[in-house]
Amino acid sequence: MNPGRTDIEARLEGAEDLYPMSDIELGMVYHSLEDPSLYHSQMLIPLRDPAFDLERLRQALRLLAGKHPILRTGLNPSGFEEPIQIVYRQAEPDLAYEDLTHLALPAQEDHLRAFLVQDLAQPFVFHQPPLWRARVFRLDGENLCLVWIMHHAITDGWSTACLVAELREIHQRLAQEPGFAPEPLACTYRDFVVQELVDKRDPASLDFWRRELADCPRLVLERKPDKSLAAAPPRLHHHELPPGLLAELKPSAQRHGLDLKSLCFTAYAFLLRMLAMDEEIVCGLVTNTRPLCQDGERLAGCFLNTIPVRLALPPDRTWLAHAQRAAAKLQELKRFERVPLREIARAAGERGEQGNPFFDVIFNFVNFHVLEGVPPDERATRINVEGHAATNTWLDFTVSTTLDSFALEVIHRQDIFDPGEMARLCGYYEEILRRLAREPQSVARQEDLLPEAERRLLRVDFNATDHPHPETAQTLAELFEAQVARAPHAPAVQFG
Repeated sequence: MNPGRTDIEARLEGAEDLYPMSDIELGMVYHSLEDPSLYHSQMLIPLRDPAFDLERLRQALRLLAGKHPILRTGLNPSGFEEPIQIVYRQAEPDLAYEDLTHLALPAQEDHLRAFLVQDLAQPFVFHQPPLWRARVFRLDGENLCLVWIMHHAITDGWSTACLVAELREIHQRLAQEPGFAPEPLACTYRDFVVQELVDKRDPASLDFWRRELADCPRLVLERKPDKSLAAAPPRLHHHELPPGLLAELKPSAQRHGLDLKSLCFTAYAFLLRMLAMDEEIVCGLVTNTRPLCQDGERLAGCFLNTIPVRLALPPDRTWLAHAQRAAAKLQELKRFERVPLREIARAAGERGEQGNPFFDVIFNFVNFHVLEGVPPDERATRINVEGHAATNTWLDFTVSTTLDSFALEVIHRQDIFDPGEMARLCGYYEEILRRLAREPQSVARQEDLLPEAERRLLRVDFNATDHPHPETAQTLAELFEAQVARAPHAPAVQFG
């Protein structure tokens, strides 16, 4: 329904700029309108400040929003001739404070969990900025927890890390220089939108994707029979990889002319090969499409794209051969990764509007080195509470090497994997990385990745088919006939 003239005038009041929504914004908003819990992100950030001043933080947030127009932007998927975003001259921070020092640590954690659940029931109104809010909880005399809540459509992971680092810096500077103001950037999100309009119309790129995805197979994951799990929210599974393994992988990659991302993606692709029981897999790969301009790396916004990766992993090849094949594929796709997924789907003849056109599983590799300036004792809150993050895919697999950590963050549907299965898959993934680091010239075999108990189950227990056979036993046909006589109306064969 188109709003009346007065509604349009109201939306444009106080506007500083307007331009089309990007494809990633439009896609995330579209799915969020169907399920408001999707792309509603909650991030818990530790603050250590014995002299904390709420108004100083409010001013820091005002300055941050003044520098980054996306924090003052409203998204309008409807109501105009085309979906547009409106940047406003100002948007007052949505900030609140609560003192939890009267509660013991377990009660503080319970309180925060309850708050996060309540917050999730308050979806953003997309045309009314800001599409983010902040809540501060005091834990003790010097420790606080800042809960940063935003819609993923306005900021990606790198942007969020930059904003957090910048907020810390502004907040600290204001304590020393009350009149401090950050320098403006040389570009805006408009520059990205203009570049995207050019990239999505490139004939060579569209032709590549048309050929690349012809007769594209789809990885199908089996769902559990319990229908109630289909409506259950996605589960976050965290798996710490050994720091020593990262130290082994880096020189191994360098020796063979590869990079760490390629090795981590190879391990993921082989894991999918195990799940699909097929030589060829198709998955999504998260890429960065930031504008190629001055200050592009410092600009806040959502610059993600997820492109299809179609990769064959033939049997009887070495781990190194698989890694080289995967690295070559990623290098080939680099030239065409700026075409939005929606345009890739159109080029390939995919017209479906529901779900993802080629894949339900995605891989992401991150290293938010912008957080290296955060003091070590301020990198983790003592609160053991997870924020919310959900997408419309079935298996989001993120490998992070931020701050020299080595960790997996997996968001998965509960009707496909339970916690035990997910822990086992992460164990396989870790073992694949170990093979890539220590014996890349050995042949890649699935059975070599299994723990001893699983190998015994496959090689010994499942093959223990010997059973006593009395001399007077009937033939198989006679046994079948006897069973028919006993239960003539019972099913003969049952699957599932």
